[in-house]
Amino acid sequence: MGVGAPVGAAGREQGCQEASKDAAHSALRKMGTGTTGPRPSRLKDRTPPKSRDLTAAHDGEVVAPPCGVLTMKPSAMTSLTPAPMTALQFEVEACHLDSAELWDGRMLLREPAGWPGTGTNARLVAIVGQHLMAAGKGLFFESSAGFLLRRNPDRVLAPDLAVIVDETQITLPKHGFPELTPDLVAEVRSPGDSWEYVLSRGGLWLAHGVKVVWLIDPMVRRAVELRQDRAPVILAEVAPAEAEGVALDGAPVLPDLRVPLAQLFRGLP
Repeated sequence: MGVGAPVGAAGREQGCQEASKDAAHSALRKMGTGTTGPRPSRLKDRTPPKSRDLTAAHDGEVVAPPCGVLTMKPSAMTSLTPAPMTALQFEVEACHLDSAELWDGRMLLREPAGWPGTGTNARLVAIVGQHLMAAGKGLFFESSAGFLLRRNPDRVLAPDLAVIVDETQITLPKHGFPELTPDLVAEVRSPGDSWEYVLSRGGLWLAHGVKVVWLIDPMVRRAVELRQDRAPVILAEVAPAEAEGVALDGAPVLPDLRVPLAQLFRGLP
């Protein structure tokens, strides 16, 4: 595939299905994909749609490339196969972009998120942030923060929420992307995302060693919890009298953190 060329719908769907991780597929079989076909682009210009980082894992290593549209600035006009972009180059190139990731040296451009995903994500970051600040420890990051997950070629991915439980055990750079794996991450579905895509993002984070992954779908008020070597936990908002008992659980990373779905989805249509 040439640089900047879009992946065909049929090839994208086949690649996504083959690349999904077992944990994501397990939840998908129980809940359904939430879509009947490829995710349509919401942009009318030539801006590429949100990248689909769907991967498979083999012995703890992410081995399949992402599905979706990718673009990269060639290092030379005469080069048909540009050299992989480093995380440092990506930091410079992506500083003016709303949302981008680096997949093994290739820059992926992503659509801006839409309502109600944006509102749900903002509320989630506020709830988790307040919990950590009250506890006096831990760091939290919102969706603009990328993490350098591997080198040579470099891979920088950005979840909608990331948590590091004990900041005293890590060394953060003065600028750029922290070279570490968060303890907990969350991905929130936007109107332009398929549920299969969100589930597959969860499998990707598990493959990179994240301990707890929250996948949240404000479109139909549901969520999935993924943990290493455990079956997915599926949550759905219920009647108001029972709603407080349905909550995202931070254990074992944050055992005293619970986020009720009723609180997270309050005010949504």
